[in-house]
Amino acid sequence: MTITAKPALGQSPAGIPADGLQKVKETVPPPRLRRSAYSTDQALTAFESLLIWAARLPLTPELTGHPLYQVQAVKALVGLRTADPSAPLINYAITLCDHDLEANDTTAYFKIDHAELGNTVAVHELEAALSTGASDEVFQQLGRLLLVTDNKNFLFDILLDVAARAPETARQLAPFIHYCQRAADFTGRGNLTDFLYPAACALAGSKPSLKRRVFDAPLGPWEVLPYLANSDPDLTVLAAHSAQIEADEHVKQHAIKRGLHSALGYLAADRILEPSEPARYEGCSPATLIQAASGGDQSSAGSVAAALVKNGERLWLLETLESLEDNLSPQLIVWADSFRMLLRVAPPEHYAILGELAGLHLAGLLNVKGDS
Repeated sequence: MTITAKPALGQSPAGIPADGLQKVKETVPPPRLRRSAYSTDQALTAFESLLIWAARLPLTPELTGHPLYQVQAVKALVGLRTADPSAPLINYAITLCDHDLEANDTTAYFKIDHAELGNTVAVHELEAALSTGASDEVFQQLGRLLLVTDNKNFLFDILLDVAARAPETARQLAPFIHYCQRAADFTGRGNLTDFLYPAACALAGSKPSLKRRVFDAPLGPWEVLPYLANSDPDLTVLAAHSAQIEADEHVKQHAIKRGLHSALGYLAADRILEPSEPARYEGCSPATLIQAASGGDQSSAGSVAAALVKNGERLWLLETLESLEDNLSPQLIVWADSFRMLLRVAPPEHYAILGELAGLHLAGLLNVKGDS
């Protein structure tokens, strides 16, 4: 795709919105955000600051454990009960971000002089830069695209498309880049480069192959469900993000979807779980689920969670985490957030198996944690 190199309406030469409405939002050091209780407005303000702060922290080997991914996941989970924001989860997010930072103007990485713009800007030049791992060249190409496009989400879609082309990059990078995109949407265009920077760094650091790998048996997020019980946890995370991406509007929707389905099919383990009729538990609650899962009773944990799902209910995920307040971990946040996403957009015929899988996965997490 090639774009005529004319700065988009309302853009400054740096590619940052020039109108007075898109202010760069300031951050507050995380400890100053901590409270014993939060109003809805206080929670929203805290998440704005935490996301920007987290985006400036160094990348971690396990990207779903990075504070940016974790804060975005916690924000979404807290959103299940907006009238009474969860103080335990917000304070967990604050703890993750409690690191000193040097001032970092991320807009500087993407500034381009008009003399460097040329007559056309081509997406393949950005893709080529990503494949070499040359971050300076990646920033330059993104800066050129920032100058010429009004649709800033298109830039994240380019990164998502490249990340989804091979399973090795899709499993780790697609969820992280997707959440950089969601965080940028939440905070506003004034802080766009705060989230474009870590997304570009993560993808360039992987030196992705530009060849689109398509496998014989691609699987969609609902087709892959029976394979999730005995697969790498990354597969559940990837299925959840695939489901969410397909439910949203993306410029490169078809290409991203094709890549993610191919990766899901390639990564799926042998089928071991068939949907079953959940046991009829009376008075199911997060406490009942935790009791079954902590005891290693995967069958009971699966049945209890399937009963909690009911008609796509998701609040129990947040309440389960609150009950585990003293033992919260990145793995538990990823577990709850993945099933939150899946249940948010799942057709009703998949509720039972999603509940069963959620219980099985929780039992595995709590027992690994308990044995360590």
